[in-house]
Amino acid sequence: MKKLTLAVAFATLCAGSVFAQDNQAVLTQEGADNKSTITQVGTANATRTEAFGSENVIDIVQEGNNNAVDNLVEGNNVTSMTDQIGNQNLSEQLIKGDDVQALLLARGNNNTNNMTVTGNENFVRSVVEGNGNLSIQLQEGDQNVSDLISAGDDNRNISEQRGDNNDVILSQTGNSNTAISIQDGDSNSAFLLQEGDGNTVNTRQTGNNNAVGLETDGGGVDQIGNNNIVGLKQEGNGNFGTAFQVGNDNAGVIDQISDGNSGILTQTGNRNDGSIEQSNQ
Repeated sequence: MKKLTLAVAFATLCAGSVFAQDNQAVLTQEGADNKSTITQVGTANATRTEAFGSENVIDIVQEGNNNAVDNLVEGNNVTSMTDQIGNQNLSEQLIKGDDVQALLLARGNNNTNNMTVTGNENFVRSVVEGNGNLSIQLQEGDQNVSDLISAGDDNRNISEQRGDNNDVILSQTGNSNTAISIQDGDSNSAFLLQEGDGNTVNTRQTGNNNAVGLETDGGGVDQIGNNNIVGLKQEGNGNFGTAFQVGNDNAGVIDQISDGNSGILTQTGNRNDGSIEQSNQ
């Protein structure tokens, strides 16, 4: 089997650690001009990496205890880097394609990162600082970008992209936040920024050339069609904003400042332009 799940890897590690506090590493390469490096400092860490293809570069660093990495690359000219510092962190990268960059940086404990990439010329990055965070990235297609950043504890960052030339940036600062971005189509973009605790934002775009930008402490966007754009910005506490657009060439803006505001924008059809601005000041 080319793919060893993290659960199996971690179970095997724990079974072995009953008798010794040793680290375990398995490295397999098939092809030409591949370069893989595994560095582990600490106790009871486990790494498995497999590369099938040519000119791939894999670099895995773990410092701490009871960490696990499962890494599989099938393709050419792939750069895969994992850097975990802390305890009981889990990382999985499954890459099938050419000219892919996959970068993971985790600082803290009990973090879980999963990257699955199928296609060519894709970029995925996950940066996690804190404890108990979850990061999931799925890409199917070519020339997609996914950049997830989380600073705090118990945050959830989830990105799914199916198509070509899509971009997503999810950035969260605080604790117990959730950000979800799903894009089906081509040339879509999503930017989500959250600061604070206990916030949830959910965006879904289906079609081509859609864009959404959120700077908020909670909200949602759903767009179906082509060439639509939504901007949602909220400052304060207890605000709720959501936008729903069906059709083509629509534009919507929700801007809420202060506390306790609620804005709902719905547009169906083509070439509509809607704006909501609210403030208690």
